Amino acid sequence: MSTHDGSADLERAASELAVRVPTTLAPLARLAYNYWWSWTPEGRALFRSIDPERFELSHQNPVRLLREAPLPAVSAAARDGAYVARLEQLERRFDAVLANRQEDTRPIAFFCLEYGIHPSLPIYSGGLGILAGDILKEASDQALPMVGVGLLYWQGSYHQRLDPSGWQHDYWTETDLSFLPAALVTTDEGAPLTVSAPIRGREVVAQVWRVDVGCVPLFLLDTRRPENDVLDRWITGRLYVSDPKIRLAQYALLGIGGIRVLRALGMDPSVVHLNEGHPALVPLQLAADAVAEGRSFDEALADARGRTVFTARAPAEPRHRGVDVPGSRPHRPRR
Repeated sequence: MSTHDGSADLERAASELAVRVPTTLAPLARLAYNYWWSWTPEGRALFRSIDPERFELSHQNPVRLLREAPLPAVSAAARDGAYVARLEQLERRFDAVLANRQEDTRPIAFFCLEYGIHPSLPIYSGGLGILAGDILKEASDQALPMVGVGLLYWQGSYHQRLDPSGWQHDYWTETDLSFLPAALVTTDEGAPLTVSAPIRGREVVAQVWRVDVGCVPLFLLDTRRPENDVLDRWITGRLYVSDPKIRLAQYALLGIGGIRVLRALGMDPSVVHLNEGHPALVPLQLAADAVAEGRSFDEALADARGRTVFTARAPAEPRHRGVDVPGSRPHRPRR
């Protein structure tokens, strides 16, 4: 069974969105399915100006905005010559960015448990995710041959509220995946691309979503599959759950399943970058693959070690007004 990398799935989703708006605004649909617009000031301004209130209510989600914006607001933008000219100019910049995209079967593969790309993609909690998101964005700006690998949490991270007595409560909300600027990666036959990973003595099946971050594709594993039982579907339910069994299952899915996704897409990463210790099984899976191909254990382990880079939080030592932060330590890339 042959597969593609999900780019055609994203293009199809953008085309389906484009028919909902006037022809002159069709480029907005293309932009909506690539988060490049989110760190481009003119991109944010163009989406917000259609309907500022709805843009904020949707957590600045451009796909939801274009689906739900009132017809008078969309029609007004389409009739605004200055607005259309700004959009055309931004689309030319966008095309120039994509022209620098490097298609590489041996990319740098960046693994992280969370990604802070944008509020409309709620799969992050704090600083680690923001760092990971910024790394992908910078890689896009520099046109580096990089791909990201993570998990798609359908309830994301927790939210907090205070009750009338001032007591703090945590709660979660379910993400409607149909509104995400993402696409389910499918095979040429139209079926979802799936991989499996051995977790707790059974094979857990995961499907794959693609999110474009400028020139960098981000592949997210999702275990809400009919082949899995209820517990296994919860592996990608929430970020940083307290149950140690689910946490370890997330690490196994990210490390083992993540490498298997890249293999299924025809990629053999030249470098694997582990952001924090959560994807620690990545190099072990690389070594296991090499042993299965006939290499000795020592050779396989040496090769996996040689192309693994590890970072912890920030790539530089945190400082505050020239004084070391208590409990801090240097955080430098390590092989």
